[in-house]
Amino acid sequence: MRGQIDFWGNFSLEQLRDLITSATELNFNVHRYPAFMSIFAREYSYNKDTKGYFPEDEILYQFYKYAIETCSNKFIREWNKLNLNITNILTAMLARKQGWSVADFIKGDGEVQEMIRENKTKDFDLTHEFDYVKSLVKIVDEEDPVKKEKMIDAFKWLWLDEKTFFNPFSLEAVYAYLCKLEMQYRWAKLDPETGKETFKQIIDNLRGEARVPEEFLK
Repeated sequence: MRGQIDFWGNFSLEQLRDLITSATELNFNVHRYPAFMSIFAREYSYNKDTKGYFPEDEILYQFYKYAIETCSNKFIREWNKLNLNITNILTAMLARKQGWSVADFIKGDGEVQEMIRENKTKDFDLTHEFDYVKSLVKIVDEEDPVKKEKMIDAFKWLWLDEKTFFNPFSLEAVYAYLCKLEMQYRWAKLDPETGKETFKQIIDNLRGEARVPEEFLK
C-alpha cells in the first residue's frame, strides 16, 4: 500500500482510490487493507449507481459489523454494537419524521434492526429492551445540528463511564479513554480553546468522579 496510515488510522484519498481500483482486479490482494474495507471495495463498483446507496454509510456499517463479529473483547464488541444501534435508531426516527421508508435506511440484521423495520410505535418498542432509547428520542427532536452532535457524544461519554467506573485500570478503561480522546479531538479541531479545556476535564475525570465535559452539555 502506498504511503502511511496517519496517527488516527485514516487512509489518504490516494489510498482509498487505490483500494477501489484494485478491488476490480482479479488478483486483488485483500490482505493489503483491513477486511471490512476489502468487502466494501468489492461491492462498491456494483452498488455505486444504485439509488439510495451511500458509500459513507456502507463502509461505516462494514466497520461496525467487522468489530462486532470478530473482536474477542466483549466491551469493544458492545461499544461498536451501541454505535451501530444509535446510528440506526436516530436514522429511523429522522426518516420517519421526513415520511421516508424507514427500512430503506437501516443497516444490519440484528434484534434492534428487526424491531425498527417491523414496529410502528414512536420508539419502535425499543424502550422496553433498551433504556437509552428514551435519551435518543430527545436527541432526535433537537433542531440545532451542532447541539445534537454534542448530545450524542455526551450520551456515549456517559455510557463509557458507566461501563468502566468500577474497573478504572482495566484494558476496557484504556479503550474508553481513547474513545473519549477521539471525541475531544474532533471538537478541538472546530474550537481549539474549548477542546483544550475539554481535554483538561478528561484528565480530571481520571483522578476523580466521572462526569461529562461541559463542552458536550452546552
